[in-house]
Amino acid sequence: MKQSLQILIFLLIPLTIFGKVDETLKRYVKVGELQSHFSAYGSERAWNNTYYEGMIWPADYLYQDNAVIKRSWMACKDFTDKDDHDWGHFGLYITLADVGNSIYPTQLYQVAKFMPPTVYVDGVDINSFYNAEIDSVDPSIVADRLIVNEINTSMGLTMERRVYAFSQQYHDNYFIKVYTLTNTGNTDWDDEIELTADLDDVIIGWGTRYSVSREAGI
Repeated sequence: MKQSLQILIFLLIPLTIFGKVDETLKRYVKVGELQSHFSAYGSERAWNNTYYEGMIWPADYLYQDNAVIKRSWMACKDFTDKDDHDWGHFGLYITLADVGNSIYPTQLYQVAKFMPPTVYVDGVDINSFYNAEIDSVDPSIVADRLIVNEINTSMGLTMERRVYAFSQQYHDNYFIKVYTLTNTGNTDWDDEIELTADLDDVIIGWGTRYSVSREAGI
């Protein structure tokens, strides 16, 4: 027992210190007419190895996914990386394949204003599956759901995004997304600051590709 306890502590401490989040982790908004998922690595690809999933509207009906991919970029000029290499132009692409190379997810969690109601069908709680998507409950938040995601980048630019979703009938067909970009100088998962210089001519880019309802392709 003593040996098992020591091994458990050894495994848990690095996760706490480095704040590393699994890049494949997702959180799903499951309230309102518009429902979708948000990924830990800071952007979304809808393909789930079976179909294109996400931006489901209206969510009361089957096969209403409208997402394909969202692309995100960051770039700047006259950049010196943590290895003292000088770049006239430096850019990175926020994609799953670059986790551990240029992007480092540190946070992904969902706060609920309330838990989903308990609904039993033939003795089965049909909402229990989605309860795991909720990390905490806070009745004081303005939105019905709040997703918080943060990543560090090899540019030293830390991106936090907050996604607000509502279930009220006149406000349940959109998300409010708030992005905060801070030059922290943190280029990886740990708390150590690698870069201290300012960033010049920073450009942020987003591009979204939609589909026209999954139902149309069936």
